[in-house]
Amino acid sequence: MFMAAHSVPEICYASLLAYCIITGSHFFPKINERPFLIFMGIFFIYNLYVFWEFRRIGLSLRMWWNLKRINRVNTMTAWLFGSISVIPKLMGLSKTTFEVTQKEYKSYDLDNNNESVGRFTYDKSPMIVPGVSLFY
Repeated sequence: MFMAAHSVPEICYASLLAYCIITGSHFFPKINERPFLIFMGIFFIYNLYVFWEFRRIGLSLRMWWNLKRINRVNTMTAWLFGSISVIPKLMGLSKTTFEVTQKEYKSYDLDNNNESVGRFTYDKSPMIVPGVSLFY
């Protein structure tokens, strides 16, 4: 129920690095400080556990990394725009609309050995731009 609300803190957290670079400040302890070990330990143990779960079901390191990245992009785009469109609807300020964007899906072709087979192409859809530009 509150999954879409997670997009706002996610965007704030993704923007925090750029803010710290601009202002010359930091939000984590420095490497030579003892509290850094707590943050590094939690980060390392969590990611090691999730990666171990992926390996246990037979997925690769590349699949694990790609799913982590696309989850960030999905949170900062689809969930954000979803919550922005639902909140005015719940308040009675707008009506529900559904806008279809063009997508191109390349299917497998025996004559064509194309690397983009099985991938979606979003034609002129601005929805994915904020999440990708913040994350990458």
